[in-house]
Amino acid sequence: MTSIWAVARHMVSEAIRMKIAMFFICLLALLIFGLPFVARGDGTVSGAIQAFLVYSLSAVSLLMALLTLFMSRSLSDELVQRQIFFLMTKPLPRWQYVLGKWFGIVLFDALLLLLAGAGICGMAHYIAVSQPPRDALDRQKLTDQVFAARHQAAVELPTKLFERAARERYERRKEEGYYGSRGDVNEKEEIAKLRMEEEQSWRTVNPGGTREFLFQNVRCDRSADKTIQIRYKAMATNYPPDEIVRSYWLIGDPEKVQPYQMLRRDAHDRFHTFSVPAGTVAEDHTLRIYFLNYVLSADQQPILVDLDHPYEQVRPFVIRLEPTTPVEVMFGVGSFEGNLVRVLALILFKLMFLAALGLAASTVFSFPVAILVSLTVYVLAEFRGFIGESIQYLGAEGLEGMFQAGFGLILRVILFVIPNFPSFDAVNTFVDGRNVTLMWVLQGLGMLGVVQTGIVLLAACLMFHFREVSEVSI
Repeated sequence: MTSIWAVARHMVSEAIRMKIAMFFICLLALLIFGLPFVARGDGTVSGAIQAFLVYSLSAVSLLMALLTLFMSRSLSDELVQRQIFFLMTKPLPRWQYVLGKWFGIVLFDALLLLLAGAGICGMAHYIAVSQPPRDALDRQKLTDQVFAARHQAAVELPTKLFERAARERYERRKEEGYYGSRGDVNEKEEIAKLRMEEEQSWRTVNPGGTREFLFQNVRCDRSADKTIQIRYKAMATNYPPDEIVRSYWLIGDPEKVQPYQMLRRDAHDRFHTFSVPAGTVAEDHTLRIYFLNYVLSADQQPILVDLDHPYEQVRPFVIRLEPTTPVEVMFGVGSFEGNLVRVLALILFKLMFLAALGLAASTVFSFPVAILVSLTVYVLAEFRGFIGESIQYLGAEGLEGMFQAGFGLILRVILFVIPNFPSFDAVNTFVDGRNVTLMWVLQGLGMLGVVQTGIVLLAACLMFHFREVSEVSI
């Protein structure tokens, strides 16, 4: 362990002296401390901070990845310049030498990430105090959606109701002779199709109709000064000319709490988030939300005029709610700083893999070839999800189909051994004020930091162990 630590310390001091490292460090500092003065977002303080966080964290992830790959040239340089001969005369196993190099690179990355995270956190708070919020809504968004770590509670869809209705429709159609003498009707597939139709019908709210959403385990702080956020997207099938969807909301179970009522005027086919008192959550941590597709008057009667905008004529229209998440409830569970630390941890796990990859390539190739191989794997890892989806569309016939089948098989083998970086990209989650869960971080540590990095490091140690150090790298 002493030998590994000695090699690691030498690697850190060598990285500090590298001109390419100084270039990347200066570029990172320029971006982190310069972006707050150019990132404006949507003109609000909250929008400016979110824009800064997106650009700065994305830049840190990319630049640190490139820096990590370039630092692996240390091993190939020592091979080319024959400095490795001095080390081979010492009682230092080759696997400890490779492991020490990797540990030194990771340690340097961790220190640089820590400084970058502190700079990003500091500049985000600087934007908040240096610019006044545009209005009360901007101020509330800054507190509830930007400098926050919110947990998302999913709505409980009435799946049993969908299945029961689908089966009843299927049996009724059989009795009415709807399927006739067709013998190719697959009962399971037909019921699944009818179930999907029932769910689509449930997501469609006709004029004057209502929908109820039930949420369980909403374990938020129910204090009078606390709020929770409701997020939804409505798509009107015959929306009005101004593309504004008008709706009425009742938040809270009237039998358990004092419900909160509000009228909404939201743009068609966009996600919208609004805050309501946390006291609408019942003591048993349940929350009921009622969505009504009409505007009510003071005596709770449906009207066709918006009370807040009396000169607007409200035309009845059908509303379709988002298929995946009709309505979401979000509430605070942590701090902005803690969330940032978890995002940086996920970035570090990627860098751990890239450090091992760069060293593994450097044990076989010269630096130009090694960096080309490493960059190719890095690009494939970043676009792994996109490439995997593209393979599903390969299905031509004839000679072209044979070529596509062979090409698709090769890609599947390559993607099997390449990590899926997008699945551990938490930047957008963090910027949206959502909680980057500890489970997500542990999965990244286990998959990227231990399993995949360990496999590549083992390959690097084996290749370097059996390599003749006096041979010329190509």
